[in-house]
Amino acid sequence: MRKLARRIIGPALAVGAVCSLVTGASADDHPGRPEAGIPRLDCPVEDYYPEQPCAPGDDTIVNFGSWFGTSQVGLTGSKVAKQWTKVPLTMLATNALFYYKSHPGQGEVPPGEKINTEFGYLVRAFLVSPKGSKDDYGDSAPIQVRTVAFGSIPVEVTLQVSQERDAAGLPKPLVYRPHDYSMQPPADRPDLYSQVVVDAATIESQLNVRVKKVVVDGVDVGLGDSCQTGPGAKLAVASKELRVDEYNEPPPDGSSNGWTEYLFDPKEYLYGIYGGTLTGTIDIPRFTGCATRSGDDVSPLLTSALSEKGNPVSLRIGALGCNVYDENGSNVPIPPGTNRPDDPKANCLPQTLLNPRIVTVPEEFDTPDYAPGEAPND
Repeated sequence: MRKLARRIIGPALAVGAVCSLVTGASADDHPGRPEAGIPRLDCPVEDYYPEQPCAPGDDTIVNFGSWFGTSQVGLTGSKVAKQWTKVPLTMLATNALFYYKSHPGQGEVPPGEKINTEFGYLVRAFLVSPKGSKDDYGDSAPIQVRTVAFGSIPVEVTLQVSQERDAAGLPKPLVYRPHDYSMQPPADRPDLYSQVVVDAATIESQLNVRVKKVVVDGVDVGLGDSCQTGPGAKLAVASKELRVDEYNEPPPDGSSNGWTEYLFDPKEYLYGIYGGTLTGTIDIPRFTGCATRSGDDVSPLLTSALSEKGNPVSLRIGALGCNVYDENGSNVPIPPGTNRPDDPKANCLPQTLLNPRIVTVPEEFDTPDYAPGEAPND
């Protein structure tokens, strides 16, 4: 159980976009929820982790104690416009359950690798909607895109994406399952305490991308409220697998938390409660319903400027470090409208770990010096 205490709860993943738009719901529609605008969550049955953190049917731990907050940034690009766009810093309300399993030398996952301990996380996250949104949770912060249409017309577009919603109008959670394990070292490596494998974490989700504002050649076209792609957009991102030798001797900085924490770089990998980076693609289908105040349909213009399959996207989340409590001292979701980590209501604390790369507020991405869809320059 080495270093178990420092990894009791898993992180939240964020994305700059998740699933289709439906109507909202009031707090009275779902009495007893920990926060208006978020559904009650169940305690799942995890066959892989028999030591349950909660009992199926009892949602006390899940809904009144497993809420945390993380901040995230992103970068995406339009292949058709050959233009990169930064996804702004924002917050997620995250429900995270921790699973632990010990089977020293007994389990083999994958086959041939002797496992000492495993750490798994069930993460269910909700975008904290910005102030002014119709719904408290499930909407991204506005994303500003500057591009061109038909090869020459300058266009400024304000996008927003929303999580898929249930029949009651509440957002469905964005779900992912990080997992890492510690293996017995080979017999010919007496210098090692263990070898740690951090599996790749994946997110696959449908999106609804809405257009809130369009400025064409410097003129606001007065867009209506129905301009969107519908639920046909698709996000697919993943982190990279990380393997680290844990030596018997401590790292040079004297850290007692081991070599994995010491070597971990959130700009390259994702690891437990320390956040990290995922990369992949987003498919943006054609836009519809994009009528201006004068009655013109600019859907073809937006489609030509933004719609494409396989647009590159990268997401980076900060370390778990934002905690909001109710009057009973239980963790509750980040309050509605609190969609930046510097908002005092988010109660985000700086990390004090010896690895300076592990931070609560992630660094934004540098804009690449190559066009989206092209190979990086050497």
